[in-house]
Amino acid sequence: MAAGLPTEQKELPHAKRQFDALLDAAADAIVIIDHKGRIETVNPAALRMFGYERNEMVGRNVSMLMPEPFSCEHDDYLAEYRRTGHARIIGKGREVIGLRNDGSTFPLDLSIGEVQDSVAPRFVGIMRDITARKEVEKALQFERDRAQGYLDLAAVILLGLDQDGRIRLINKRGCELLGYEEHELLGCDWIDNCIRSDDKPGISRLFRKLVEGEAELPDNSENWVVTRSGKTRLITWKNSVIRDESGAIIGTLSSGEDVTDRRHTAEQLRQREEQLELVFQNAPLGTLTMDLEFGLQSANSALSRMIGILEIDLLGRSFLDLIHPDQREGLASQLGRMVAGEHTTLSRQTRLLPRDDRELLARLSVGVVHDADQRPKFLIGQIEDLTERINSGREARQLRDRLTQVGRLSTMGEMAASIAHEINQPLTAVATYAQAGKRLLDSGRADLPDISNTLEQIGQQAQRAGDVIRSLRRFLRQRKSSRERLAVNDMIREVVLLADVDARAHNVELRLDLQDDLPAVVADPVQVQQVILNLIRNGLDALRENGVADPIIIYSRLRPDNKIEISVEDAGPGVATEMLERVFSPFQTSKADGMGMGLSISRSIIAAHGGTLGFENLPGKGARFYFSLPTSVLG
Repeated sequence: MAAGLPTEQKELPHAKRQFDALLDAAADAIVIIDHKGRIETVNPAALRMFGYERNEMVGRNVSMLMPEPFSCEHDDYLAEYRRTGHARIIGKGREVIGLRNDGSTFPLDLSIGEVQDSVAPRFVGIMRDITARKEVEKALQFERDRAQGYLDLAAVILLGLDQDGRIRLINKRGCELLGYEEHELLGCDWIDNCIRSDDKPGISRLFRKLVEGEAELPDNSENWVVTRSGKTRLITWKNSVIRDESGAIIGTLSSGEDVTDRRHTAEQLRQREEQLELVFQNAPLGTLTMDLEFGLQSANSALSRMIGILEIDLLGRSFLDLIHPDQREGLASQLGRMVAGEHTTLSRQTRLLPRDDRELLARLSVGVVHDADQRPKFLIGQIEDLTERINSGREARQLRDRLTQVGRLSTMGEMAASIAHEINQPLTAVATYAQAGKRLLDSGRADLPDISNTLEQIGQQAQRAGDVIRSLRRFLRQRKSSRERLAVNDMIREVVLLADVDARAHNVELRLDLQDDLPAVVADPVQVQQVILNLIRNGLDALRENGVADPIIIYSRLRPDNKIEISVEDAGPGVATEMLERVFSPFQTSKADGMGMGLSISRSIIAAHGGTLGFENLPGKGARFYFSLPTSVLG
């Protein structure tokens, strides 16, 4: 029978054996799939690479070898290719990520070819694990980055030129001084682009003689370079030549230091001495110098006017005579430690005694002037009269507290209907349970469990109403601003309980996304809660304006700068374009019945706490208002 078969059919078993031998011998993984992505054939290298047995792969979709999101996209891609003929991978090689049986992923090179037959196309994938290559590339990149890091850390310019005078190496310091990015300089002619016009001919001739071996490169040289902005800088260079294996000069390597300013030092010092004398005599602050025993050596007219004593009468007196007796000993100790070298500057508030017996509150700043051997020579100080500023600040704080109280009352006024409804519900329930209890008693059929249950319900509803009223009293009471250590998330949860009254009235969920283990902040809890409540209510108004009832999300996060950030995010219409620049300005509002003071007061509160209040429109819809609080600073 076999002898009568056509030649092609006789050769088929032989060809298949050759094909199977080729698959078995191939070092690369080979997978053949049908037009629907099902695996038909897989060679031993592929089984080893992906960690499967043959029966675990054959017949399954090839997407099993791909991690997400590539796995779920594969069938759509194959169908798209069959429909349009547009190939993103087929017929092309590319790097992809493979998925092993144990769930681990690895990089591989993939090449895919298409095999046409009379029924439907098939696809052959050839894969090579490139994990080792990637590790080598990563190591090489690490070494390149480390070498570049060394260059960039250098405080001097590092410049490498080839034998044509083109820039082959320049470090970060050189780029910064010249005002260029590295890629803009590499390959450029150094002399043509960076040397001052007057110096180009001479430097060009010297460089040509150098690379041709007709001149010696000076160990040290200097010349003017031209920056991108057209300014010139004088650079002192230390030079060396670079040679190839045969000893021929193939370039230069130089380190350069900008000495432009150093050449003008003497003139600058002279001018500075004149300026310091003028500043000393005409400074608006009281300025003085003391010897190391605190005796006054000089005093300007501003200090004389401040304390009502002539300059001539101040000289030779002890500076401590001008200080309130209660503070003299402490200040003398601080100044003594400064002279001893424990610290070099001092800044503190102090009380002065002017001639007219007024008590003057001042900011005293003192520094030590040293000689060339770093030994203390004398003390120089400035005194700023803070009396008026402190009084003004006290009045401003009182005004801010009053304005904050007005803001709280305004917010509660806007929430009055929701609060009344929230209190009315438990009160109605109390009345209902009381009536039910009375009917039980009147019927004569009441037993103790029924009466106990009714009284328990009355107590729970009364507690619910009481909680709302206590929250309102805490929030609304007139009080002086006081700072205390607060757990941020507890503070947020407390104000959300109050805000939830208004939110439920508008069928809006208040959702919390709070980071655990946040450090404490030092803040006024009622004022910060007022800010959070203002932001939540603005979000509710925005949702109502947009006709949606999406949740409002309140976040807390620890930022990289060690500040706590609290944010409120809504899905409303966002801040209108015309309001972007004025959103925190007083009396600016998009509400028909709003005062436009909520965000202005909120920003003032947060600024007083040493934080910032900002906002951003979210992509699509909505806005996010956020503010930060320091974790350990008393504002």
